[in-house]
Amino acid sequence: MQKLSVVMPTNHLFGEEKDYKCDIHGAYRGWERNHNCPDCDEIEERKERAAAAAKRNAKIAASRWSECGMPAKFCGITLGDWKAETQEQVKAKQFAQSFATGDITRMLLIGNCGTGKTMLAAGIIGQMALGNHLPTYMTATRMIRAIRDTWKNGTSEQEAMDKFINADVLVIDELGAGRCTEDDKLILSEILCDRYAIDKPTLLISNLTAEQIKATVMDERAIDRMREGGKIVPMMWKSARKAGLEV
Repeated sequence: MQKLSVVMPTNHLFGEEKDYKCDIHGAYRGWERNHNCPDCDEIEERKERAAAAAKRNAKIAASRWSECGMPAKFCGITLGDWKAETQEQVKAKQFAQSFATGDITRMLLIGNCGTGKTMLAAGIIGQMALGNHLPTYMTATRMIRAIRDTWKNGTSEQEAMDKFINADVLVIDELGAGRCTEDDKLILSEILCDRYAIDKPTLLISNLTAEQIKATVMDERAIDRMREGGKIVPMMWKSARKAGLEV
């Protein structure tokens, strides 16, 4: 015996269609048993889609942060996580945003320990990693050591330098933190000058002043090229780490 399918009338499922009023969007027509405001529903759906997209982006960023060489402590940080409370901090964050979007191609963050320089750089890296860039992060000491240790893996010093020269975006942290020989100074200056020649974005981070960097870390050629179209961003406020200890 053939089984007959039963089609329930629409009004049995949803009740009758009636007039309703939303406190935000005004009058609308809806079903008796499912009469949410369609405009409110659309707004909620947009929020859910945005949250899902943000979650996907966070996963993409997390995987790319490690590729960039960022320490685990800073992986997952975005520019939105960097809190700007003073006028100077707001300005620093604006410059960081300009670098991340490509409006600035050379930038130097200087300031005392604990002022958030590396965290700000991590936010820049995170934003650029979500786009079409894959930044390379390394401390100055590790970069020089990687170039000096080329004899161990059979590559030339120039080949090792070329990895940094041709990096999509190069972020060098702790500039001037260790002893810098004349040869080290020459290597760093050559990398910066060659990156300038091919117009690659470069971000430098240091606890030294601009004058100290000029005297001990880079030669005049590199200073001049970093200066052209670049920005020095002073981050001279009180250390957040010291403030935390005092509370």
